[in-house]
Amino acid sequence: MQAQEDRSRDGQAVRRRRSITSRSERRTPAQWAELIAAQRASGLTIRQFAVKHGIGFSTLGNQRRKLERAAAKPLSAKPLSPKPMSPNAEAPAFIEIPLRAPATAPAAAFDATASAEVMIGDTVRIRLQGAALSNLLDALICRIEIAR
Repeated sequence: MQAQEDRSRDGQAVRRRRSITSRSERRTPAQWAELIAAQRASGLTIRQFAVKHGIGFSTLGNQRRKLERAAAKPLSAKPLSPKPMSPNAEAPAFIEIPLRAPATAPAAAFDATASAEVMIGDTVRIRLQGAALSNLLDALICRIEIAR
């Protein structure tokens, strides 16, 4: 945070605080999660931490509540309606479960080529790619931060 000294109309010296982050520089949800984790680890109140780091008190509080609400919501997935299978039919090799991106997620916040795969036994494979992987990781990070 930078301090700037100005003169008021009556000639008195007035110190004004200026944030290091300008209005044109925005923090990502991951950066907010890091700041909120740092605030919790510091032992400072939200107000003390905000003043120390040049962040608006209400902005920091709002971002903290936003992360807590996001972590409390389950990821929304389309419900699957399984088709009846005959006893001789094979289970499908792949089922796509699309996840809706949160309204606050910036469009370019994830690597569209990124993917992760989880194997459960020899028969179940879960593959997440692009936005779905990003949404899952964001939700996990938020839940971990809130649990601390």
